[in-house]
Amino acid sequence: MISLFDYFCLLFLRKEPNYTMLNISPMKKLLPLFAILLFIFSCQPQDTIGDLKPLDLLKYGVPISINAPDSAVVKKTKIGDWDDITVKKGEYSLQIFVRNAITNDLEKIKAEELALVKEEKVFSKIIKEEERGFIYETAIDSLSNYNFKYIHLQADRVYTFQKGLADNLTQAQAENIYNSVKQQ
Repeated sequence: MISLFDYFCLLFLRKEPNYTMLNISPMKKLLPLFAILLFIFSCQPQDTIGDLKPLDLLKYGVPISINAPDSAVVKKTKIGDWDDITVKKGEYSLQIFVRNAITNDLEKIKAEELALVKEEKVFSKIIKEEERGFIYETAIDSLSNYNFKYIHLQADRVYTFQKGLADNLTQAQAENIYNSVKQQ
């Protein structure tokens, strides 16, 4: 690997670099580079979300169960006629919106959610589509993030599962959380 110093010496001075002039050995020059690379790769989000266990949300007024990390923090907020339930622990970040159903046509509800997602300026592409939901990519500049929508219809209520609003997920994380909320 040629360093900037080596390149400068070869290009402008037209001779081999003299490290004794700098009093730096080639290995000592590479140490900061390795430290920077280690830091960058250690800051990348993890793709796994850990061990998931059944979590009954009935005590929060939601008669469903999901799989979530042990000791996940659950918060419920009322927004008009909607309930907003967040489930968070580490890389696991889930938001569930619960509202009254206008129709019991699951296909129509999903199509409406899909249309809303595709209208977003940051929408990039659909990664996976199933009967009850989909995983999609958003992109701001060259930065890709992943989200999902999973729709569950129960009695007269619609449950829309998605990633937490303030969180960024990798594709693997989005797929893991999407699979953790699937209902029977």
